[in-house]
This record gives sequence, C-alpha cells and structure tokens, in this order.
Amino acid sequence: MRAQRSIKLISLTAVGLFVAAGCSASDSESQTAPTPAEAREIAKEAYVYGFPMVDSYRIQYAYFVDKQNPEYRGDWNIIHNTARVYTPADTAVQTPNSDTPYSMVGADLRTEPLVLTLPPIEKNRYYSVQFIDGYTYNFAYVGSRTTGNGGGKFLLAGPGWKGESLPELTK
Repeated sequence: MRAQRSIKLISLTAVGLFVAAGCSASDSESQTAPTPAEAREIAKEAYVYGFPMVDSYRIQYAYFVDKQNPEYRGDWNIIHNTARVYTPADTAVQTPNSDTPYSMVGADLRTEPLVLTLPPIEKNRYYSVQFIDGYTYNFAYVGSRTTGNGGGKFLLAGPGWKGESLPELTK
C-alpha cells in the first residue's frame, strides 16, 4: 500500500482530430462555396494541424502493430530497447539522435494505467524519459533534470482514469 502512495501520476490527455470547414454564422454564408484561395488555406491549415498526429500514428503502427515491418519493436505496453545507435537504415522516425540508444513503450491506456518503474541511475550519468502525445507534444519528462537520478515509480494514466485503483505492482 505504501508503494502505491509513492507513485507519481503522469496524466495523458485525449487527442482527437476534428476539422470543420464551411461552418458560418448565417445561412447565406454557409451556402457560399470557398474560393480556391480559401480552399487552399483551409487545406494548408488542416495539413499543418493533422500531420503530426497522422505521422505519430504511422510510427506507432510501424513499431507496435505491423509485425511484418522491419521497424517493428513489439507489443504495446512493454518496454522495448534498441541496444545500438540509429543509422540511416532506421526510417520510421525521421531524425533520431544517431549517438543515443533508445528504449520506448507504446502505451495503450484504454483499459488501465501503467506503472513505469525506473531504477536509480548513477549520479554522474544523464538520462531522460520523454512523454509525448499524439501530436508529438512533450507534456512530461522524467529524468536527471526533472526528477533526479534516484529512480521511482510513475503512473501513466489515460484521461478516463478515475484514480480509484492502481495496477498490480510487482515487488
């Protein structure tokens, strides 16, 4: 029970894409078709808005869904390690650091939260755990600069989680 109280909560926000075009205040305006310039501007804004989420889904699909893809890492909710640095042959992510080994988890939080347990890291080492949403927005970090090198347990919870029960913690 005490271990559950020492878990820090990292809440994930729901991400959705909704593009509305042609909505106007009056009936006469809603019946007017956009000009080609307006249509181009609407398309540009929709692309800029939606591209990060579509590309994020492309990466998640390659890493956690498509078992035939050479970039496939494994199942959801399991930490996967790449024990080498990335090369130009790694094409799922556009520009990973070429001098940094990566670990990643595709977090599917629809059923329940996940507990991420990090061990203590040597004080003279730097580490960072980045949390990003579907739009690639960095909404939280765990690591040397934010939480220190002492390790800990962190709860990853989706937007619908009510906070009453925690997943089973292993000893």
